[in-house]
Amino acid sequence: MDLSIYRCGYEKRCPLQIKQYESGGHYLFCYIISGRGVLRIEKEPSCLHALSEKTGFLIGPEENSEVSPDGEWEYVWVEFGGLRAKECVELAGLSHKTPLYHLAAPEYGETLKERMLAIVRSQNASN
Repeated sequence: MDLSIYRCGYEKRCPLQIKQYESGGHYLFCYIISGRGVLRIEKEPSCLHALSEKTGFLIGPEENSEVSPDGEWEYVWVEFGGLRAKECVELAGLSHKTPLYHLAAPEYGETLKERMLAIVRSQNASN
């Protein structure tokens, strides 16, 4: 398949819950609906990426990472792969060196959130 969704979800996390992500051979894209935190990718432990509301981040198929929220936060995520997954990631301007996704315009945030939540709802309905 050109692009496949393996898993997806929506979470609201309490303060100080550190989340470990292991690649599993797929891409993982998270979009932060509300809250702030820090992303640390295992390959570059000294490089910390500040995360904030209406920001997305990508974890590649060969990466492990850790996200530390500053307080309560809410996010939606999609794990995906496929023959064109790398191409899609690159078209979005994301890579191992540039894992953060910033919206071109603030009003796109609601659209991105709703589209990702629609994927989550459709996956939940099919289970």
